[in-house]
Amino acid sequence: MAGSTVVSIAAVLALRSSPAAAAALVALIVIGALAIRTGVMGMTVLLVAALPWVVVFGAVLPKLAETFAAGLAVLLLLVVAVPRSDGSKASRRLRLGLVLFYAPVVIGLGRMPGSAQFIEAAKYLVFPLTVLAVTEGTNHAALARLGRVALISGAIAVTANLLLGVAGLNHSYYAAGDIDGLGGEHDVALLAGVVTAAALGMGTNLRWAGTSAVGAVATIATGVRSTLPGLLLVVLARMFKSGARGRNILLIGVVVGAVLVSGVSNVLVQRFDREQQLGQFSSFNNLGSGRGGIWTTALHAWYDGSPGNWVIGSGLRSVDAIEQQATGTAVTGQSDLIQAGVELGLVGLAGLTLIWWTLIARARSKLPLLVLLPFALFNGALEYGAPLMVALLLTVAPRGDEAESGQRVVSRRRASPRAPARIGG
Repeated sequence: MAGSTVVSIAAVLALRSSPAAAAALVALIVIGALAIRTGVMGMTVLLVAALPWVVVFGAVLPKLAETFAAGLAVLLLLVVAVPRSDGSKASRRLRLGLVLFYAPVVIGLGRMPGSAQFIEAAKYLVFPLTVLAVTEGTNHAALARLGRVALISGAIAVTANLLLGVAGLNHSYYAAGDIDGLGGEHDVALLAGVVTAAALGMGTNLRWAGTSAVGAVATIATGVRSTLPGLLLVVLARMFKSGARGRNILLIGVVVGAVLVSGVSNVLVQRFDREQQLGQFSSFNNLGSGRGGIWTTALHAWYDGSPGNWVIGSGLRSVDAIEQQATGTAVTGQSDLIQAGVELGLVGLAGLTLIWWTLIARARSKLPLLVLLPFALFNGALEYGAPLMVALLLTVAPRGDEAESGQRVVSRRRASPRAPARIGG
């Protein structure tokens, strides 16, 4: 009774100051109750399952919902995964990368503190800490469970978002017939792309073939081209690893056929025609919806800066300020390579490289990384906390060959009758 009274008074006071503060207080109470009821693992499962839905409803949720959800999820993930160094070169390399990557972030906060900078610093925590959890976590059973939860929830969320878009609850960013549903186009494209990659690695049964087909359609329907090189690499890797067997060819045929029948390839054709008319292929600066110009402007500003900026960067959100001053529009670097190099300098870029090196070497399933890496290079992934975390969790999801081998073992055990005991010699 005393606790209820205190909570009620706090809620009333919060409501008088701000409805958002009251809503946040109620959310914290609910989260606390769930934590007490389900434990840390239960809370982590719930948050991981919620991440894809935060993505697909991103256009209608509060602006910082994705950052908050991903930040809380990665903290719980560290508690559940219990990462521990094994003393290997890869482990030392990862830890060096973490220090090199985040040291310029801390320095940048000291040089220019502000709410926007603190939000950016929170976003930059998601990638390195999730990599630490998935590559050095000692609770392998929990990681495998979370990876499977991320895949199943992600597949359902991507399907729901595509259906919502087809039903008319859609915002078309490129005005090319693209289907984004209620989510942001880049967030949804990254989520759908990594779900497609993970589903293609799960086997050739009908369920995963359908998931792969829907994921590929949803990815291309967004009109985002940064995921297309990754999808092509995933298909080639799947064919190369499994060989040209009948079931594997049928799986790829189902995916390609679904894309062709759905007509979503017309979105890319319309985008190409429109950009050709706008002259985006006439020069490097116009290339890639103006990415060439964004990269050139950011790199020139970094090069013209002081030697200190070369080493530790020009500070968080500096790319936005550079582009605002040069073009009148504040945009990010549109590439993690440019973003980290300019904002965090050569030190931060070296750290990011070491983190990626360890992730690629230690990831159990590398198919999601084939989508994530090109996306990070040509669009930037550090800004997209929720789909980025889902992509990394999919690297520890049980692969199809593991699941199928486990099912075969269980089936043999159930089918084989216990041999009768022999009496005598």
